[in-house]
Amino acid sequence: MLAALYHQVHVWALFAFLAPTLLTRQALSRSQKLLDTSQAYAERERAVIRLVEQIREERSDERRMIAADLHDEILQPIFKVSLMAQVLKADLVGGRLLEMDEDLPALVDAAELASKKIRDLIGDLRASAIGAGGLSEALRKMVQAMSAQTPIVLHSEIAEVQLSAASQLAMYQIAKEAIGNAIVHSSAKNVWVRLTAGPSDVLLQIGDDGRGFDPVEESPHHYGIPIMRERAAAAGGHLFLDSAPGKGCEVTVVMAS
Repeated sequence: MLAALYHQVHVWALFAFLAPTLLTRQALSRSQKLLDTSQAYAERERAVIRLVEQIREERSDERRMIAADLHDEILQPIFKVSLMAQVLKADLVGGRLLEMDEDLPALVDAAELASKKIRDLIGDLRASAIGAGGLSEALRKMVQAMSAQTPIVLHSEIAEVQLSAASQLAMYQIAKEAIGNAIVHSSAKNVWVRLTAGPSDVLLQIGDDGRGFDPVEESPHHYGIPIMRERAAAAGGHLFLDSAPGKGCEVTVVMAS
């Protein structure tokens, strides 16, 4: 009987000793899970904020390119229509009917030219989300604009290519991110931008001679590279990253043409 009592006391003593330890471990485990969940949520929130900022910048770029196209392609023909209308009005007020016969065809020609330019621009915008001229022209303008804002020398070799509207937009967005990263983070002296067309695909390469980095050790708080990969994949393409400390960096995007 004493032995049984001793056994029961021993079991209860063991339980009393282990219970707080188990409860503490459970509490610590739950706390760690909550901490991990909180950190993951914060990371996702930062990624969403970064993506929203990029989208806002891209929409601003699109508006500027459309405005430039309207100025370069549409404003001049419309101005000529307005000018010829004023000339015809003066002819009519002055009773110069012979001059009206000569000036009226010029007004009709100017109106037809303006109409054609508008139709062409609408067609270009439907074919490409980055303005008239498509990806190649948009990249040339971007390189020119960025060259004026940095002491880094930007070299470009940009061919005319044929891509879907979605692929053009994705490549443009990736190029802007990659060039911006090289300018801001690489400490490079030169950045190269190449756009070439192969038999069945289009190749975009952004390279620099900067300090480089280890791609395996990507910072969890930097979302540029993951976002570029996602953009390429969403458009049916592939993104490759080649870099090492002291060896510069090259971003390559391949899209089916």
